[in-house]
Amino acid sequence: MISGADPRETTLRTLQTLVHQELNGIDDLEARRSDELRQRMHLAHAVIEHSPSDSPTHDAATGARQASEEQLEEVGRLADARRQALVRALYDLEVLLTSNERGS
Repeated sequence: MISGADPRETTLRTLQTLVHQELNGIDDLEARRSDELRQRMHLAHAVIEHSPSDSPTHDAATGARQASEEQLEEVGRLADARRQALVRALYDLEVLLTSNERGS
């Protein structure tokens, strides 16, 4: 810690940096998981196209594709909720930093 620096402000700024890093990482995680699920959906679609419609393989691939579609939607919802929570945390940290500066 820098001598003379306010320990509370240093802590708040460190938290702010960590929240920013987490916020930036959400997009990468969402993109990787979404790509993975799209690949599964593509594979399931290929199996569906090349198997008889009354076969267990066709049914399993249809179920897998539907499950992947649902998971893809959920990945987006969770990422959005996480972003919102982190943005709120950044706002709260900014309020605390502002009030800390006024109190100094």
